[in-house]
Amino acid sequence: AVLSPHRSSMAAPLKEPLIENGTTASGPSPVWYLLWALSGLFEGFAFRKACIVYPAVLADQFVFRNFAVLKFFIAAVGSSMVSQGLMSTVMPTVFSKSMDYGANSYGNARVAIGCAILGVGMAIAGSGPSMFVPSLACHVTTATYLLAGGLVAALAVAIVDTFAPATGAGAPADRQTLPKLLGKAGPGGYAAVALPMGLVMLAAAVGLESVVNYQEDMARYGGGLAGPHPGA
Repeated sequence: AVLSPHRSSMAAPLKEPLIENGTTASGPSPVWYLLWALSGLFEGFAFRKACIVYPAVLADQFVFRNFAVLKFFIAAVGSSMVSQGLMSTVMPTVFSKSMDYGANSYGNARVAIGCAILGVGMAIAGSGPSMFVPSLACHVTTATYLLAGGLVAALAVAIVDTFAPATGAGAPADRQTLPKLLGKAGPGGYAAVALPMGLVMLAAAVGLESVVNYQEDMARYGGGLAGPHPGA
């Protein structure tokens, strides 16, 4: 196995070396595969129940004709921050290792361009990476075009990486994170920032639902999302 170049030489030795994708040489436990599969099924089910797999709903969110997607993702990010904040407190060693997986830095310009392309693509297609697979399962007609576009985009990125490889990769210690900027680096620093931010986001999702509830958001579609091939 190839040791990750982003791990500190001062880190405690592991029973099994980490390979580049963060798993051990023997691979994850079968239990993890089951948990990942169940998590994916639950996520797809939630997307379908919230109707955000349909292009009209996501496209309308970009022009604020509804707030279903915004509430969904604010709640998702908030709950993720709370759960990871708790994990960083209960299992600090494991959490620290998980933070090392995203050590590569591609530079601010490349990240900004990539995010802009992603946002424009989601607005035009009415879908995104998380909603793509559930859209296929729901027989959304545009999902096949998204599959083709994703394959072309992956080829384009591979070509760019070949002729203009990413620069600026560095060790986790070199990265500026919000806990560091706020002077809360070290054990408990992530939780000190993530927990209150996550709770605020969850409260914002609840507050937004009280102002514009889900039934009001969906009423404007008048049952147009019920068919097997809803349009954008």
